[in-house]
Amino acid sequence: MSEQEILKLFPEPIFKYKFEKFKSYNDDLADYIYKLQEEDKNGVAKSNKGGWHSRNFKLNDKNSAQYKFALDLQKYILDVFQKFGWKSEGKNILLREMWSIINKKNDFDVAGFCVGAVERDKILKTNSVKKGDCVIGLSSSGIHSNGFSLVRKIIEINSIDIYENPKFDKNKTLAEILMKPTLMYTKAFLAANKNYKVKSISHITGGGLIDNPPRAFNKNLTLKFDMKNFKLPPLFKWLKDKANISLFELAKTFNCGIGFLIFVDKNDAQLIINDINKIGYNAFLIGSMIENNYEKNVIFDGWNF
Repeated sequence: MSEQEILKLFPEPIFKYKFEKFKSYNDDLADYIYKLQEEDKNGVAKSNKGGWHSRNFKLNDKNSAQYKFALDLQKYILDVFQKFGWKSEGKNILLREMWSIINKKNDFDVAGFCVGAVERDKILKTNSVKKGDCVIGLSSSGIHSNGFSLVRKIIEINSIDIYENPKFDKNKTLAEILMKPTLMYTKAFLAANKNYKVKSISHITGGGLIDNPPRAFNKNLTLKFDMKNFKLPPLFKWLKDKANISLFELAKTFNCGIGFLIFVDKNDAQLIINDINKIGYNAFLIGSMIENNYEKNVIFDGWNF
């Protein structure tokens, strides 16, 4: 499959998006922002009159090209997020800030964050997790957004063509597999916590299954993963073999097919698993909480490190 064919799978992806939609002012705006960024890099025109983005985009002037561009850009990005499965769940999620870095080629990188609000008595606390609690795992959609430095190195060293089908999946190219959008777990959490039975959660991001889970419970406990019946997805086995790394290093870098953990009382576990699976996720029992007699907060029963 060609690069052009791959790009068709991602309608107007952010990393290829141009400014054709803003022909009336895009070239001048791009040059303007680029110039200001270069000034900032060189230590010139540093300003205390508000933030970098407010100075560049003149968001207080609703008639300015910058203001119109910012609105169009925000709408476009939200549309892309929704195409890839992201939707705000209720009124408590706010798109707070969005940064754009524009270069002379009219490409741009975008970074932003969301702010969530929760009532104080509904805040999840690490000390809620107790010995004997169950841990529910939710399947990931792939490597999500972590470990790409290693992935790029694997591709470079092995001279891999990402537009070819890997041996472990003849129906998709490697590019399709690696660029599969991150699965969002908002709906899964809301389904699990509809009766406020969730004790804690862990999103498996950078640090993988080793570093992320201990943030969800106290140090006197250990999460015992039951991996005897868990099958490592082919993508992660491929990454392990190509990178020639240990299973421990794999689990410390990638989610290994488990993108999210939910900590619950053992009496509530099966009902919560059923509620999550009803809305299209793949939830399963993956572990339990035991006393920390190992001087480790995470152990893997069935995986030999």
